[in-house]
Formats: sequence, structure tokens, C-alpha cells
Amino acid sequence: MDEFNKVNDVNQVQPEKPIPSSGVGSIVGAIVIILLLAAGAFYFWGAKLNGGNDNPPPLILGNETASVESSDASAGLPPQQTSDEAAAIEADIQAMNIDQLNAQTNSSLEAYGTAAQ
Repeated sequence: MDEFNKVNDVNQVQPEKPIPSSGVGSIVGAIVIILLLAAGAFYFWGAKLNGGNDNPPPLILGNETASVESSDASAGLPPQQTSDEAAAIEADIQAMNIDQLNAQTNSSLEAYGTAAQ
């Protein structure tokens, strides 16, 4: 019987030693998940920034006609031409009363200063 036991001892399967896990797979997986969450956050943040402007900018017309004049009487400016030619700009500068403009600017600044306090 000992002969049979020897054969059984030789054919007996030895348990394998466990392979130590380094954890690299779990770290890579966590990094991938974090990157996907960050990409999704940037996507929704960009969509919020792009879709949040319900107030469009004002329409600013170009210099279609040089004969059209504009005026800002509340700022003390005389009617001005819309032309960008040097002669038209010189004429607008000569027609402007700088002392009146400075007085209105100072009063506006004083009113702002009292309102801000």
C-alpha cells in the first residue's frame, strides 16, 4: 500500500502561489472615469455659457450715408456727422464746446460719487 501512496503523493497537485496585484489597472480605470467626468462637466459648462445670453448686443450701423447726423444732446455734444473723413471729423471737433462737455462730465461724476456712497 505504501507503493500506491507514493504515486499519489507525486501526482498530487500543488496549489499555485497567488500573483501579487500591483493595482495599476484600478488606477488607470479611476483616471479614465475622472477624465470622462471632467469632459462632461466642461461640455455642460460650455453649453450653459453659450446658451445663457438672451440679450443680444445692440445693432450698430455702419457709415452708409455721410449726410446723416447724430446727436447726443444729453452729453452736450452738437449734431455730428457719421462720416469718417478727416474734414468731417475736424468740423465736429470745431463745433464741440469742450467747457460744456467738461462741466457735464464733472456733474455726472459727482452724481455717481454721491450715489455710490
